[in-house]
Amino acid sequence: QNLLLYNGSTIYSPVHILSFFPQFNIDHLSSVELSKGGVNAQYGGFISSAIAVKSKEDIPLKTSVSGNVGFLSTQAALELPVSDKWGIYASVRKTYLELLIKPLLNATINSRASEDINDMAYDFYDGNVTIVGKLSDKNKLVINGFTSEDRLDTDDEDIALNGYLKWKNTTLSAKLETV
Repeated sequence: QNLLLYNGSTIYSPVHILSFFPQFNIDHLSSVELSKGGVNAQYGGFISSAIAVKSKEDIPLKTSVSGNVGFLSTQAALELPVSDKWGIYASVRKTYLELLIKPLLNATINSRASEDINDMAYDFYDGNVTIVGKLSDKNKLVINGFTSEDRLDTDDEDIALNGYLKWKNTTLSAKLETV
């Protein structure tokens, strides 16, 4: 079992769509550290590996908005200095697989398979928020929030697969550090 930490908090099921999408927006991150094989006590002595993901923790100097629109998902990121001592980073991503993939598959496959596709729905989103504040010349407060959700809805009576699955990660962490 691999350990995945986001700013010190454990994340379970850290991918979307069977590992095609990671759960983190790259625009929100500052570093990713991989410790493989024989992980040390810092990560609880896991035998396999540990991945430590950290968000940006500097106060942004200027307002910045970035993002992209893709074939499968859209994401956006914001860096916002609130004052010279406080700043916010926020990022979101949402897929629209149902809107694009279903019509594409329906147009290219036979009618029986098309019915199966229309009986299935999959969707996901994720979001990150980081608030950074300089409390004094020597103390900095960093508050991180992360949430992600996947949803699969299927209704296929031929194989007796009727159900609604939803899995979600939510974490909130705070760190006070001396700089």
